[in-house]
Amino acid sequence: MAALLLTACTTSQPPAPSPAAKPAPPAREAEPDVPDGRDLDATSAPVKQTAEPEVRPARMGPPLTHEDAQAARQLIRAHGFAPQDVGFLVTDLPGRELAAHNARQAFIPASVAKLPTAVAALELLGGDHRFDTRMTATAQPRAGRLDGDLWLVGGGDPLLGADGLVHLCRDLHRAGVRQVIGDFYYDTTLYQERRAIRDDQPMTAGYNPGVSALSINFNRLPVRWGTGAPSDPEAWTLPSVPSVSLSLRRRSPQGQESGDWLPDGNGWQLSTGARGYGQDSLPLKHPAQVAAEATRQVCQRMGVKLPAPEPGTAPSEARALAEHPSPPLHEAVRSMLRYSNNLVAELIGLAAGRQLTGQPLGSSQSAIAVGQWYARTLPQTDWARFDPGNHSGLNAAGRVTPAELAAILRFAHDRRYGQAQRTLMELLPTVGLDGGLGRRLQTPDTAFAVFAKTGTMNFVSGLAGYLPTQTGRARMFAIFVNDKPLRRAYDANPRAAVWGRQAGDWRNRAKDLEAALVRLWTDPTRRREAVPTAMLQRSE
Repeated sequence: MAALLLTACTTSQPPAPSPAAKPAPPAREAEPDVPDGRDLDATSAPVKQTAEPEVRPARMGPPLTHEDAQAARQLIRAHGFAPQDVGFLVTDLPGRELAAHNARQAFIPASVAKLPTAVAALELLGGDHRFDTRMTATAQPRAGRLDGDLWLVGGGDPLLGADGLVHLCRDLHRAGVRQVIGDFYYDTTLYQERRAIRDDQPMTAGYNPGVSALSINFNRLPVRWGTGAPSDPEAWTLPSVPSVSLSLRRRSPQGQESGDWLPDGNGWQLSTGARGYGQDSLPLKHPAQVAAEATRQVCQRMGVKLPAPEPGTAPSEARALAEHPSPPLHEAVRSMLRYSNNLVAELIGLAAGRQLTGQPLGSSQSAIAVGQWYARTLPQTDWARFDPGNHSGLNAAGRVTPAELAAILRFAHDRRYGQAQRTLMELLPTVGLDGGLGRRLQTPDTAFAVFAKTGTMNFVSGLAGYLPTQTGRARMFAIFVNDKPLRRAYDANPRAAVWGRQAGDWRNRAKDLEAALVRLWTDPTRRREAVPTAMLQRSE
């Protein structure tokens, strides 16, 4: 999620945002569960169409009527929700409210909070902004030797991968370096480091890795294991790095083999069956060290010998010997919105916060800075309840109102970012050829009629974005569905067996309701259609 409070400073060392300026947050709620590190509706593969249906344009008529408001209330009841569980707002571009229900009530936004992060980053940094990862030194190579130290300086690249490491090592080789005689350091001082996005989330969860200015492969390390015989257990990471140790704990196989990663001192222990093979991703808690160790291995393959890496700050007089720029920011934003990657959102948000303050802030303070920027930029909107808590939405204590989300969407509607002139609507997941929004609204009459970001936690759901009209100007909408009593009960005992089925039923009904509301707003005649009978009863 994104966040609130702070003013931009023009001095070289501006003060950090004051937590005292932040509105008092509501009663704290425990963390969500996000099964695979991204929103449940984030697109993973194209949806296959089995026929060639007729495509009809979505109909957007005049401002919605009292009858439509009644229909929305009926939909809320029919899907088993209390009125206070739901909030929504639909506006046109001038800001006229076309449909509203609890529009200024604060809700847990989940991954919908990535929308404020995206817009703030694009506005503050520009769509063509690139994050540079550099190799710097104070000495110049002579006869293949660098008689001095080398620094790997993290630039906050959210998409850094193996290709970037190859780029750096090849440039280092082209600069004449074959061996570093001094020390090899990695510098992460651009941002405050964290061992996890949220300390109160499971440390083993892939969606909750460490956060660092030097991050690689979304801070997930591929892991493979094979236990072909009880006497021959084996597990390994790709690449194999000294700072990550693995051990196997065998258990009796039950059904399909799988791995359960558990922290074990400074390493990780894999719990798996006596026989079987598998793979997983290990969330890195010290990602910069792993990135530096991987860089050392890549450079070795490229003919450049580096010492073992250590943490250290590059001196101001150091000059770049190699540099790898990231893709433009608008590409990272599209990836973040489409796949709902928490780490990408946090790194993009931290860059926006640093742009505002000039300081290496943590996620919460950076989110405060971005939130106050919204308050200054859009003063006609009441931002008193805007408190997402971080940049990714991995925070069940965060709060946003439908009115605040709609204001951000109106602000961004006509903005174009970078030389590619990308609009926010282009960067959002789309119902249409690529599936978008999971399985919802996958019918011909809604194809290309909804461009939106989803959000999902147990007993929390959201959907916000644009509904195009035939006038060429979209309508903005934001929907939140929260059952806070159920959420509190879940938080009190998250391991209870009852939650799996109950949370799944609740999630299905919430997403069915969101789809039904969108259909109501895109084609008012659909309000007379029957609600899916399988989702009518409230789960107990």
